[in-house]
Amino acid sequence: MAGLQADQTIEHITAILKRHLTSERGKKKPHGLEKALQEARSNHPVSPRDHTQQVFLELGLQAWVAFFLATHGHGRHYLGQKEELRTIGAFDLLSRGQRIEVATQIASIEAHESVTALIEALSMPTSKRRRRLLR
Repeated sequence: MAGLQADQTIEHITAILKRHLTSERGKKKPHGLEKALQEARSNHPVSPRDHTQQVFLELGLQAWVAFFLATHGHGRHYLGQKEELRTIGAFDLLSRGQRIEVATQIASIEAHESVTALIEALSMPTSKRRRRLLR
């Protein structure tokens, strides 16, 4: 990917991930969250998206949750979704080093308290996590 195009993709994906991390979420956990986390932890990446998830998970749950919310956490269509998905697809094709740079930035952002609660719940042992996420 050309340098300018890569820079634009990095700028756009950073803004997308930051927005998902700093925006208030509802109390319900996103559909497929725990299964996606299990799959990301399985260390058997197949597609470029799987490799990107691995990069984010290596840098912590906060980075991974931001990526999950940007790629899975909607449940409905919204204005700009097609462009966001295109940006995410282009991001999957960037070098591992470029993806690590973005994930590192995202891991250091202060998340909205509702997202922080979701991350804390995912950090708990499974039985406690289920009780907390089902509240």
